[in-house]
Amino acid sequence: MADFNSEWTPQQFWGERQEPNVIEWFRLEQWGKGASTRLFYNEVAEPNWLRHNGHLDNPEEVVYSFTNANQDQNIVFGIDTTTEEGRLQYKAEYEALNQLAPEIIKMEDFQFPHEMGKQISSERKMGCGPSKDKKDPKGAPEEKPAATKPSAAAKPAAETKPAAKPAAATEQRANNTASHQSEALKDLISDYFNRYDLDGSGTINSKEELKQLCTNLVVKLDLDMEVADIDDKVTKAGAFKDEDPANGQEWDVQAFSTFFMNADNFKEVPQDWENGDESDEDDDQHESTKPFFKGTYQGELTDESGEKKYTIKMRKGTGPLDPKTKNYATYVTEDIPVFTVRVRVDKEDGATGKKPLKARHCCDSVGYYNTSGHIEGNKIHYEMSYDVDNNATTKEPKLVLEGTVSDDGNKITGTWVQGEELPADSTAMTFIGLEGVGNGKFTLDKRRRE
Repeated sequence: MADFNSEWTPQQFWGERQEPNVIEWFRLEQWGKGASTRLFYNEVAEPNWLRHNGHLDNPEEVVYSFTNANQDQNIVFGIDTTTEEGRLQYKAEYEALNQLAPEIIKMEDFQFPHEMGKQISSERKMGCGPSKDKKDPKGAPEEKPAATKPSAAAKPAAETKPAAKPAAATEQRANNTASHQSEALKDLISDYFNRYDLDGSGTINSKEELKQLCTNLVVKLDLDMEVADIDDKVTKAGAFKDEDPANGQEWDVQAFSTFFMNADNFKEVPQDWENGDESDEDDDQHESTKPFFKGTYQGELTDESGEKKYTIKMRKGTGPLDPKTKNYATYVTEDIPVFTVRVRVDKEDGATGKKPLKARHCCDSVGYYNTSGHIEGNKIHYEMSYDVDNNATTKEPKLVLEGTVSDDGNKITGTWVQGEELPADSTAMTFIGLEGVGNGKFTLDKRRRE
């Protein structure tokens, strides 16, 4: 019956049951109640004293939300299982139900109600929002710049001044890139989390569980990591409950996701991953993408001289992860001068011979962007359009690439232009390391797992 009492179930009036008498509808306690007190996805709670009988002791528990949905255990038989007598009575009732419907009520699922943990919520806060506020989300520690050794080639970042027009996108927002995930990637992490939660506790509470979970995700996502590298990350994650019952950690799916998406642990996790993104790892191209390989090409995108390079900032968490706040002790940023193109054909256009690339929506340290394009023979057309503020009328950088793949399919070279008419005072290109640049060249190599 719990399925019929979900948080999204609209109830016309206050109370679990209400007799169908119209006169009862005008009772004082009905006013302001009903479906108006239910929250739906991304709705902000605005409780008031009248709707909650004059007091609101704990909004997180009282107000319906996705975080605390369906936490009350309804199947308790009215028995207090914190006592020995109650436990015996409850077990007898459960066994009776098991005999009546063994395919539904299974003894391997038996658990006393007072021992049942909270359900794992899949609620997440997206890190790449339209806000350009420099402040990190509430509770996030102060970000510190990465310590790097002086280099002859290194140049100080150009200082930027706020432009007069807000549309110029001159103030870079807080860099919470790692929290952005495609729906397919969220589902994959959640599915693997449940699969490798070996003791069914709803948490990762041992290094063995963490190692198996990470290893299988690395393989599934084609990440370039050796087993020894995974072992090192698992070891540095700290002690878990299985080895230190008193002080060991327990990670829910959100805590693990923070750990896995952190670039200091697992590099180049494809935030825009979709089912079917498996890469060609042998010498034969996929039939749909020939003469290109299916998968990821990475390299440099520069101005004509090669001095200025497309560069984004990568935010990395360092130190211990707090499983409660889902934050690391400190954060550092690094400049990453790497441009990425994913080659995967959506479906072929038989009339033109062009093979459209799968359109994607992703996020980097600058903000949201969309990618699209097509391949035709050994030619590729690729567009990367920023939409930081989710406003189509705002003029923001649009990189348009025209390239040719090598005979062996391992290298793409070509030229690019900035295809959007930016405002004269815009400094948007500064945030990707190409201030004042309108065109240039690029070289990309097929990424392979060693």
